Amino acid sequence: MTTVGLTYVLPAVAKIDDCEKLYVFLSTSQDQEVEIDCSAVTRLNGLVAQLLTMALKASRKSGKELMLANPSAGFLSGAETLGLKDILQNSGASA
Repeated sequence: MTTVGLTYVLPAVAKIDDCEKLYVFLSTSQDQEVEIDCSAVTRLNGLVAQLLTMALKASRKSGKELMLANPSAGFLSGAETLGLKDILQNSGASA
């Protein structure tokens, strides 16, 4: 198992400012192992899901680990509603 270098905690419900912070975090940590803590999410919005999906794709290409840790029921429900459950749940997430 790879050692995680940086951790980012998703808020319960991400507002546009939170999405911008997530984007900046993901953009500036592309060369590092990253863990996104999804335990507090009560509602997953589409923009956060898009950012995570693209970050997962980029991490696979670069060989760096991006782990979505502790996905909450709200996170998983939102991923399923958006049709992204298979992508976001099977990314090394620990349920």
